[in-house]
Amino acid sequence: MSNAEDMQLCPESWTDIGHPIKMDAEYLDAQTRYFSVLFKKIMPRELGRNPKCHYGTYLFIGQKD
Repeated sequence: MSNAEDMQLCPESWTDIGHPIKMDAEYLDAQTRYFSVLFKKIMPRELGRNPKCHYGTYLFIGQKD
């Protein structure tokens, strides 16, 4: 998730469709509950696509049950 600091450090993230700032891990876990997890990782922000922002990068590969 983000905070007010992100509005200054990476304002582009607020208009990026499907951006992690709009979906937290709890929401994404609920959306993937019908899949067997083949790979799941939440990368820390420093290794993600925009290290200036306060979010991680959610990586998921699943197989439909």
